[in-house]
This record gives sequence, structure tokens and C-alpha cells, in this order.
Amino acid sequence: MAHREGETAKSGTMLTRAENGRTTAGNGSGGAGARVGESGFTLLEVMAVIIITGILASLAVPQYLGMANRARLSGATREVASEFSRVRMAAISQYKKHQLKLLGDGGGYKIYRDDNRNGLFEESEVLTTKDFTSGFPGVKIKAKPSAFEFTTRGTVDAGILVVGNVMGTKTISVNIAGIVKVKS
Repeated sequence: MAHREGETAKSGTMLTRAENGRTTAGNGSGGAGARVGESGFTLLEVMAVIIITGILASLAVPQYLGMANRARLSGATREVASEFSRVRMAAISQYKKHQLKLLGDGGGYKIYRDDNRNGLFEESEVLTTKDFTSGFPGVKIKAKPSAFEFTTRGTVDAGILVVGNVMGTKTISVNIAGIVKVKS
């Protein structure tokens, strides 16, 4: 038995025709009803999208972590190389010996200025202490010698620093003139 628009079926559902020509079933109260011929996403489709997103994320996370470790290594190397140049220039401009000394664990360094000009670098003469564990976690520095003393002319005993983490190492060389070069 076919029903016409506006008639009520035996179940009490009012059939109406929308402006787009589709027939909708409702209770006649004007509330929302299911539209015949329209569909949404199935649970299977939603689950497939979630699984694909999870797979892509699992591929991206290791790449991001590697990139972050390389950035920490490069940043720490640039900072140490820049610090050498700053300490050298401070020794020349202030006409006082300066020293950059690595911390025992390789996780940073201290900068001293020989204020009393006795040739010794005492704890009371520490200008700054840089701890890499907060800004550059996982980065360690090894050097020979472990302390670099800059004269008032900017010269220093030549040495090599190796800055490293899980992604590799970078080498900083300091020549007798205090010139710093970074090698990958």
C-alpha cells in the first residue's frame, strides 16, 4: 500500500517530502528523523582512519626524536664555539686572563677571570657556569686540555673539544691564536 505525502502509516510515522525530493520519515512532531538515501561514516571507516593515523604517527615520532637530538648537538657545539670567542675577546678587552674550564662530568663548563692577577683561577673569580643538562640534555663535552687559559693577547694553548650525544660527535679545535674551528 503506497502512502501519499501527509498521510500517516500504521506505525504512526508521518511521511513528508523535503524540498530536495527525498522522502523523510518522522513522527510528525517536526523532530529530526532518519533521511532515506543519506549515510554517514561507518564504524569500520572510522577505525580504518584511526589505525592509519596511528601508523603514520609511529613513523614520524622516531624521525622527530632524531631531529631533536641532532639539533641539541648542533646547538651545544655552536654555543661552546661562540663562548670560546667571547672569552678570548673578554681577555683582550679587559686585559685580564680568562679561563674556560670543563666541569668534571662533561656536562658543562665554568668561565673564570683572574681579577687579582695572580695567575690562579679561584672559585671567587667564576664569572659564569653553564650546565648543559637543562638546555642540551644528553650532550657531553670532552677536551684536551680540560681548561683553556686565554692570555691578555688572546692566545691560548691549542686544544680539541669533542661535543657529542647519541647522534654522534662534533669537534671544536682551538689553535694557539685562539681561533676556533668546528668540524662535523
